[in-house]
Amino acid sequence: MMPETLLHWLSAYGYLAIFLLLAGGVVGIPIPDELLLAFAGYLVSKGNLLGFATIMAAFFGSICGITITYSLGRTAGSYIIKKWGHIIRISEERLTRAGSTINRKGKPVMFFSYFLPGLRQATPFTAGLTGIRFPVFAACAYTGGLVWSASFVVVGYCAGKQWLSTSEKIHQSLFIGSGVLALILVIYFYYLQRKHTRGRV
Repeated sequence: MMPETLLHWLSAYGYLAIFLLLAGGVVGIPIPDELLLAFAGYLVSKGNLLGFATIMAAFFGSICGITITYSLGRTAGSYIIKKWGHIIRISEERLTRAGSTINRKGKPVMFFSYFLPGLRQATPFTAGLTGIRFPVFAACAYTGGLVWSASFVVVGYCAGKQWLSTSEKIHQSLFIGSGVLALILVIYFYYLQRKHTRGRV
């Protein structure tokens, strides 16, 4: 879907478009979430949208998306991993260990994952699959959704006509950060797996 079409929908349908597009983007539909939020902030700066209503539409859209993804992980996650997990070398055992780690130490991950492309979609699914209780998930992830939504709307508002270049630079930085974090996590879980294998010998 071309960004121009999405921006047209945002201009034409306002808050409803923000809600629906953000919900779809967080579920996993390839939508440039940060770009949309920054453009919404620009529309606020022009007086076409109201700031509070824009942030609330983005917030409720994003938490609707992560709640659907969490529920999918909770209800059908095991089936999905058993059927297709081998393709990306992910097992239920590995995800269970990851969920256990998040439950003990990694609640901030559910908050900050909103700011990292890829993790924004993967984290709620993993949380649901590994049995993290919904109140715990919601307290962390919903707060992250509010901060993320408000941050990019404010970026677009402050950047004005430069909203596109500014949001693209931030998105690139977050994408690089996401890649670095993913590499760290791969190394970490590889280390845990090696340690677990040695313990059984």
